[in-house]
Amino acid sequence: MRRISIKLDVTYPEERVNTSDSNSTYYVTAEEIAAIPLAVLRKYEEDAKENPWRALDEERAQDIHIRNWPPYVFADTRTFIGAAMRAHYQPLDAQEEVFRRSQTLIVLGPWRITRGVYCFDEALSSALAETDPADQIPIDVLLRLPEWAVCIFGKSLSIDGTIVCAFASISHDHRNSIDSMSLLMVHKDASQSIITLQLTPGVTVASNVAKALGNIHKTEGSQNDAADMVSNERRIADTTSRILAHVLYLCANEPDLSSTPHPHPNPRKTKFGPRFFPPENGNQVITVGARFGSMFRRTREEFAAAEQHARTGRTMPPHWRKAHWRSYLTGPRKPGPQIRIVKWIAPTFVNAIADELPVTIRSVS
Repeated sequence: MRRISIKLDVTYPEERVNTSDSNSTYYVTAEEIAAIPLAVLRKYEEDAKENPWRALDEERAQDIHIRNWPPYVFADTRTFIGAAMRAHYQPLDAQEEVFRRSQTLIVLGPWRITRGVYCFDEALSSALAETDPADQIPIDVLLRLPEWAVCIFGKSLSIDGTIVCAFASISHDHRNSIDSMSLLMVHKDASQSIITLQLTPGVTVASNVAKALGNIHKTEGSQNDAADMVSNERRIADTTSRILAHVLYLCANEPDLSSTPHPHPNPRKTKFGPRFFPPENGNQVITVGARFGSMFRRTREEFAAAEQHARTGRTMPPHWRKAHWRSYLTGPRKPGPQIRIVKWIAPTFVNAIADELPVTIRSVS
């Protein structure tokens, strides 16, 4: 597979640059973005000896009458394990291989049904990556994913730009009532890696990153690559925090989305039992942060102008206040429990004087 470097700017796709240099950066179209996760689906299908999606649907139809799982997950963890063992004919003693296959199916199985692709504006992706870890945000906020599984594109998913996209999905273990989030990362060399996070109530997002380092599994690639990945814990923790910041933004209150995500679909009745099918119109590519990106770029120009004309001797020159996460309790205190919502507070340009900034008049009618 040709090594590529993807630079996402979904706000200005007309600036695409074509090049044959394998190490260069170029803009990609929505069609090319949509093709990448589909290639991951095809790879999983090719490696299976039985249709994995049909196996998952059949296992789910049987298990849903036996085990009760919450609506924000597609199926119970044991359901994914059973489907993965069927599709790949894995023996019971191949525990590591079964875990790898089932964790991948936890992500790809639900995503195939709605195919939501979330393309983060370059400015928003960079700002989320620079936001301090959510050390005050409870981990169970991540249960509010807009779909059973999402696929995320963003320029700043990793510090070195080696991650092309990341999938995120939630599973539920009926035996101990524990929810987990699986992150499947697709690298530029076509390899994949998985990190699993237990969504324990009362634990914060930031404190849970370190616990995930022991659950890292290289799904493709050489053993040397896997050993290198496990040894570099700082890089892994940084990457996990960056991806979780993007996921957390989708779970926050009123994210900046270009369209509404698909709701959870219902299975269709067929002569072979209830089945889930992908949307007829293909992937739903959703732009995330277009309004923020446009405003940020405009404000950055104003910041540069104010900084250039700042008066000497000012105690605090014009500056950016760093982005941060904030949680709120909403609703009446009595009689029922209040609901906690999470907001991402964007970076703010502060301490500028109005007559030092360019004047812009906009109609508000």
